[in-house]
Amino acid sequence: MTEAQDEDRRLDALPRRARLSLRATQLSLIGEALLGAFWPAAAWLLAALALALSGLPEELDAWLHLALLLLALGGFGWLLWRGLRRLRWPGSLAARTRMEQASGLVERPLTGLADRAATGEADPVAAALYRRHRQRLRALV
Repeated sequence: MTEAQDEDRRLDALPRRARLSLRATQLSLIGEALLGAFWPAAAWLLAALALALSGLPEELDAWLHLALLLLALGGFGWLLWRGLRRLRWPGSLAARTRMEQASGLVERPLTGLADRAATGEADPVAAALYRRHRQRLRALV
């Protein structure tokens, strides 16, 4: 089992509403990442569209019109490439951190629930203490 699958299994113990909120938060972070990476390309495309709809390119010579079109396409392509290079997908840790900060959860229960005990089940006292700690974190969520 990979680390991410193990972490997801530990977070499955969350209430359904908390899991849905966590997924919604992750989707909003993905939207923010996409917007942050591609807003220059979108602005360039809208500016080129506004220029095209203004009627100015129709007044230009054919070679100048072609040069303007190539400049618009080249700039858009370069900004798309730059956006792809800047794009960073947020993981589940980012979603948990955002939810904890937005909710004012000082003790970071979502992050704590995704953790695992360092001692495992080798020490029964430590394991019992860790189970109690996880129950307290679940109650905070």
